[in-house]
Amino acid sequence: MATERPSGGLLNKKVDSFSGPGFYPAKLPNGMAKKKSKKTRKTERKKLLNAPSAQLMEKGRSLTAAGNYREAIDILKLALKKDETNTEIKTLLFRTYALRETQLRQKGMVKEADVIHAHTLSFRPDVQALSENDLILIMKASPLQEALPSYAEYISSAGPSSEAEHIIASRLLTDPRWDLLDALPDTSPLKRDLCVFRDALKWMNEARWKKALAAMRSVSRTSPIAPLKMLCRAMACFYGKDEDGMNRALSMIPESFPILSVFRRVERLPQNFPVLWEGRQVAEDEIHSLLSDLKTQRLKAAIGKIKQISQALFPPAPQAAVRQILQMIMPMGFSGILDEDVLQELAEALLSEADAAVFMAQYYFLAAEDIFEETADYLNMLDSEFADPSDLRIASSLVLTDAAGQISKRHMADDMYGLSVRTLKSLGIASKDAETALIEMTLKAIELDPENRSAYDLLANLPRSSRKSKQLAEQGLLRMYERFSDDPEPCLALSRLYYEKNAFRQAETMLEAAMKRAPYDERVREYRITGLLHAIERNLQRKKLHIVKQDLEKAVKLSGKNTKPPVAVKQVRFEMEQTGQLPLFGGEIQTEKKDIRSIIATVLSPMLLFDRLKTLALLAAEARPGYGPWDTAKIRQLDAVFRPYAARMKELPSSQIRRLLVPEEDRPPYRMKPKPMISIFLDRQPKILNLLLDEDVLPVLEAMLASGLTKACAKEIRRRQKTAKKPFDHLLAFYSLVIRHITDKTDRNAEPFETIVNQVEDRYRELFRAASRRLSVFAEGRLKAALEHFNFKLLNTGCTCPMCTGRAGEAEFFDPDGFDENGEAFFPNIFDGLGELPWGEGNPLKSAISDIEQLVDEMGLRGAPEKIIRKRRRELYNNFQIRMVLEMFADLMPDEMKPLLSREARMLVWV
Repeated sequence: MATERPSGGLLNKKVDSFSGPGFYPAKLPNGMAKKKSKKTRKTERKKLLNAPSAQLMEKGRSLTAAGNYREAIDILKLALKKDETNTEIKTLLFRTYALRETQLRQKGMVKEADVIHAHTLSFRPDVQALSENDLILIMKASPLQEALPSYAEYISSAGPSSEAEHIIASRLLTDPRWDLLDALPDTSPLKRDLCVFRDALKWMNEARWKKALAAMRSVSRTSPIAPLKMLCRAMACFYGKDEDGMNRALSMIPESFPILSVFRRVERLPQNFPVLWEGRQVAEDEIHSLLSDLKTQRLKAAIGKIKQISQALFPPAPQAAVRQILQMIMPMGFSGILDEDVLQELAEALLSEADAAVFMAQYYFLAAEDIFEETADYLNMLDSEFADPSDLRIASSLVLTDAAGQISKRHMADDMYGLSVRTLKSLGIASKDAETALIEMTLKAIELDPENRSAYDLLANLPRSSRKSKQLAEQGLLRMYERFSDDPEPCLALSRLYYEKNAFRQAETMLEAAMKRAPYDERVREYRITGLLHAIERNLQRKKLHIVKQDLEKAVKLSGKNTKPPVAVKQVRFEMEQTGQLPLFGGEIQTEKKDIRSIIATVLSPMLLFDRLKTLALLAAEARPGYGPWDTAKIRQLDAVFRPYAARMKELPSSQIRRLLVPEEDRPPYRMKPKPMISIFLDRQPKILNLLLDEDVLPVLEAMLASGLTKACAKEIRRRQKTAKKPFDHLLAFYSLVIRHITDKTDRNAEPFETIVNQVEDRYRELFRAASRRLSVFAEGRLKAALEHFNFKLLNTGCTCPMCTGRAGEAEFFDPDGFDENGEAFFPNIFDGLGELPWGEGNPLKSAISDIEQLVDEMGLRGAPEKIIRKRRRELYNNFQIRMVLEMFADLMPDEMKPLLSREARMLVWV
């Protein structure tokens, strides 16, 4: 059935000529639409400010009725400012906030909805004055623990509300907080049936519908849980194959009952899913028997069982059930339980020739082995699955999006070289550049289905370094910006792109648009502040201080918990840079030399200790002679302010101290590496590490290693080992051992590492594995490889291959002099049942040819189809050690020696 896409969006709405805050142009001035002139905006704003409160209130009422809640809130807030005592405006503002909150939650914008919820409660009328409709708004917008006290007050003055009772009963289905019902008076109908509700819900959760129905036998038709009784009756009829009884029961569930009203949509269930009504129940033993036949490759028996089960499930059209069963069997091919040729044989025996071809095309596409070719093949067969053109476009769009995502995730873009023109056309690829090709694939997916949000999100995150790839990405993101007119994400994605292009003005315009779309979203605010900070830095360097002042005022107004320190740093810089201009903090024009201590004290005065320390650390990190206004004298003044605050760090909890010492990276749109803070604080507070708990010290120790403070790191570990408790005692010993091996160049041994790791309980082992991977960054050689793979036996091997010596990423990876030539195996048990793959004596390349051919024979690939060889190759390459050997062989083999290998061996090594 075709899927109808809504054509909505602000671009299709008529905007009232009476504009105001929140009435923004649908398109911004980056070539999309003409921006309103400054004079026009001033005129409209003046018109709003001069309008009487009654006119504004009526305008807000009409906007609310039209569903334009965001703009209605702006208008009503202006009306309330003009007439603060008008209770009608407050009530209308409460209703609009509640409706806006519901709208945001439906869109998934939870953070913004939570902020709106606080405004909703602030304008809520007294419960005694609430109408039932207002009560329902509160009940829908509030969690259960907030909704019940409000309803309890309402009952005492106005009596029970059936719709409110339905909301509470529906919430209790998924959140059975029975203790909260104590707030309700005894006059609540729900409280009277509480014991019955509890018993019935227990049986419903176990899908024992007849018992649940029996438990609610005494429930009257006027009870709040009467719809649940009807649900139980419908489900009992469903399992009893009583179609008429099920439909009658579903029709008695009121539309106002939340959650369960969805069951009204399936009244035609028998017509849509006759397999559920006309087939018999398939025993679990039959399923296990089929799986056993498949695993042991008794194909004739398996084919017979599939036919038998399909006939039992859906007698009118068993082929539909066959296709579903084969779809469920397909993952057994991905995991290696079934071979591709077995799946092919099953499909050909059970399906028509055309359906079998589609099934195998889908399998190869999902296996993603030769992803470009397989995607093109599957796209060309989709029309046999989706007859409706609209459905076909949507399916094709989803296939292209998934393929592009897999290619990007697995770094397979370079495999596109050598593809046929037909394949490239099917995928929408016109460029020979791999990076641009992925973007073109995604753009084609968007063209096929403009509502494919996954494609837009993928496009926003695909790599783009060339000018062409950035231009194509911009085209797609601008389409996203137009289509999702209420969503800030397109604006943020475009701002990131514009920062990459150094188009700072366009990036800032997009961040402003994001703020207008989601003014209460903390993430959007941080994006906007980050953009302002970079604009401030640019203008400080260009000495355009009047622009800096404007941007700083915006940043100060927007700054929150995470952004106060970096904004404060720019405030200090501004006051240090400007002379003879208006100061940021008010007062007369100053031309004399600024006192750094007084500037810093003014900026820090309204801040908490943590934010003050972070601000000072950021200033210290950038304070160097010759950078901006900094000179030796000013740096000394900064240090004079910093040291007394550093002495107060003991007042902070351990987690906050860790965040000071190991700051997180700045957030997008313009990501920066975190500045090193360890040395800055250790220089001013040598005993700062004593303030950290064991669970907070590990990232600090790694930051010390990254900063070159190896000796200080080892000393701190020795001090902590005396008092550490599980699992940190073993973790610290592990860190100490790694540091000793990094600094000591003597022979390394696996035994000390294995001794520590073997003492660790299983529940803590993943902590060690993660720590090992992080510490591998600071190691080299065999120690690096052992830490990366958490396999310390590599320290004892005499192998000199790149993997075992940690040289896999170095240029000498392909140096023939680095290979073992002593007849020892590189990797024992290279593949189950295949034995060893020795390089042998003499020239390793000549010896390796026979070994690769032996591998082909052992795997049974001699004469095998191309797809089978590719599958086996993928299985081999899942093993890191085998992949290293085969990749090394592939790169070292000269072109003139390649013809010496068989077809199967060449495909196994080079594809």
